[in-house]
Amino acid sequence: MRELIDSLKAKYPINTRRVYLFGHSAGAGQALYLSSLESENFAATAVHAGALRKEDGSHMDAARRKIPIAIFVGTDDK
Repeated sequence: MRELIDSLKAKYPINTRRVYLFGHSAGAGQALYLSSLESENFAATAVHAGALRKEDGSHMDAARRKIPIAIFVGTDDK
């Protein structure tokens, strides 16, 4: 992910303070995981219909910086 972001920044005039991450379902878990590992590359993260597994929660504590995270789920989700 870091290489992709660096490549895009080199090619396009990207405002690095406005790079956001979104994920849906399994991608939501991956987005939350990346939010902790690569927090310096994202302004915020939003996910839908997914979450971190209980055993993955410790990754959030390891984030280099804290970023806003929004988690959306439907009323039928357990």
